[in-house]
Amino acid sequence: MDKELPTEIRYLAIIQLKNGVDKYWRKNAMNSLKADEKSNIRSHLFESGISEADSQLALQNALAIAKVVRIDYPK
Repeated sequence: MDKELPTEIRYLAIIQLKNGVDKYWRKNAMNSLKADEKSNIRSHLFESGISEADSQLALQNALAIAKVVRIDYPK
């Protein structure tokens, strides 16, 4: 979300987050995230998805949001 960082670093960060959702988001995963951490990440994802000007970063952010939504769908 920090617009002052170079685009390459921001791009790597969103890809790491997107891959981490697969690994740590599920409740039964080893070292899974706590509910408050998930809600914090969710709020930042949606906030940054709306305000992102770079199309590549916005696409990766949308894919991360889609992964979260697929896992948390019934909620």
